[in-house]
Amino acid sequence: MIEEFLTINSRNSNKKEWLLGGKKVLEDIANLLGAKSKIRMNKSGSIDRGYINGFIAKNNKIVYVSINDGMKDILYRKASYLEDYIGGTNNIEKISILGFKNLISWLRKYFNE
Repeated sequence: MIEEFLTINSRNSNKKEWLLGGKKVLEDIANLLGAKSKIRMNKSGSIDRGYINGFIAKNNKIVYVSINDGMKDILYRKASYLEDYIGGTNNIEKISILGFKNLISWLRKYFNE
């Protein structure tokens, strides 16, 4: 799942493919953890391929997560409720295998797995 998105990310794919791949990887991560997800795609402007953002929730805990093509990063943080876009302290990772592994590890710890 992660490797497929990283391939899409590295080959300068079109906006639609990048957005769909990013949405899928976040939904797959949520499924891996037995969590629910509410993920959206934003096409942004013409400068980059946009961003994917939304929420992953489990055990009455919610996390906001975003993958941003322009910033080339994965951002995640605790959220108090769905649609909480200003929640806790930001955690930022590069879009990479290590970045996704760190996200999954953090989610497991936060969700008390």
